[in-house]
Parts: sequence; structure tokens; C-alpha cells
Amino acid sequence: MARRTVQLLLVWLGLWIVSLCYLARDACGQIVFPTNYDSNNPIYIWDVGTATMKLAPFSGTFVQVLGRPAGSTGDFQVIKGSGRSVFTMAEPGFFDGGIGAVPGVTGGIDAEIVIRAWHGATTWDQATGSPAAFVGQSPIFVNATERVTPIPGPQHASQLNAPSFTMYPLPMACRLVEFIGPKPFCFSVTPSQAALLFQWTDIGTNYLFTLQSKDALTRTNWIAEVGPWPSRTNQWSIAKPAIATRFYRVLAQPTP
Repeated sequence: MARRTVQLLLVWLGLWIVSLCYLARDACGQIVFPTNYDSNNPIYIWDVGTATMKLAPFSGTFVQVLGRPAGSTGDFQVIKGSGRSVFTMAEPGFFDGGIGAVPGVTGGIDAEIVIRAWHGATTWDQATGSPAAFVGQSPIFVNATERVTPIPGPQHASQLNAPSFTMYPLPMACRLVEFIGPKPFCFSVTPSQAALLFQWTDIGTNYLFTLQSKDALTRTNWIAEVGPWPSRTNQWSIAKPAIATRFYRVLAQPTP
């Protein structure tokens, strides 16, 4: 009974928001159904233990849907569904956000949509900074929208052509997820027979980087590797060290 009451409350809240959108006409944008039930394309999570994909867990998984006008170069904005900007899973792999308005989309034009999901953290920003969390994003896809109609008339929101995608842990996600907007800072090393290739996220043109190392974490000072440091490069290759263990880090410094 309590669950039914919550569902009815969310529907009422969604209709109330839609009615405000109608009164403001195009202020809220055109509407869609922010869900992946219509496309029947679930969200997956990478199972590290078995190295396979499985349906995103019901508990602890969160989803956001973002949109902008088709052909726009502006930022993606969060689409709120039934008053919520973050959705939980309705069942493993699937979410349902009710009815949502795409900000900035007016006059019946299409929208560009991207969906992002995370597991193991409360917010997207926390997840992209935690090695214990999983993150994933869909490719950008174009979706039709519908104009808000007066209440109590029916809302003919467009179904979302949501694609499937997979959430991965960091730093695995750095290679496999095409992030829209700010990227998490990732640092990786690829060994070959005689060399080590280091790669890291370029966090902005106003930063310079230095690759540093030390042989033991108990030592006080980090020593810069041989190179043109500080530098704008975000990758560097060095010869494999002769010792068995060495620790590395990248120091990012704002440009003077």
C-alpha cells in the first residue's frame, strides 16, 4: 500500500511539473519518457571476478539522463523525470524516470540524449573519483520529443531509444567509456619488453605535468623522471627499471 502511495505521488508530482511547463510554454522544453524499458536495452555492469557483463544491480545503482537540442554544441543538461534528477533501478538493468522535459528543446525539434550510470557511490562526481565505484555512459543518440499538452489532457511523451551500455571500474573505465563532459583523472602504465608507457588524463590546457617516481613509499621525496618537465604532454615512455619495484605518480601544476 505504501509503495502504491509513493507511485501515485510521483505521478501527481510529474503531472504538476508538466502543468507548470505548459503554462510557461517552452520554458521547460519538450518531453520524453526517461526510461530504458521502451527500448528494452538494459544497463550492464562489469563483473571483475568473471570478466563478464551482468545486469546492473537493483541496489546501489543510479542513473541520470542528460539532453540538449539536436545539433547543439552546448552542454548537456540533466533531464528531470517526475521531479527527480537521479533515478534508481526499477529492477536489475532497468530504470524508469516517468515523464521528463529536455531543457532548451523547443518547437518539436529532436534532442541529443546521453545516459550515465554509476554504482558504489552516491553521486556521479564521487563515482568518477573512486576506484571502488563503477561508471558508464551511453553513446550520444538523437531522440524525438513531444510538446507539452494542457492538463488534464494526455501527455504524449516520446519513447526513449536508449541503448545498452556497461559500467566499468576505474581505471578500466578510462579506456572503455567515452565520457561526455569532464573526464575522471586516469593514470595508467603499459609495459612492453623494454619500456613502460605512461598515460594520463589531460585535465586542461592550463596545467603542466611531471612524471615522478621513488623506490619506496617511505622515502620523503619524489624524483622527476628524465624528461622535459614540467610539460603539456599526457604520455611518456621510459626504459624498464632494473629494480623489481618502483612507484610512480603524475604531478599536475597550474601554468604560471
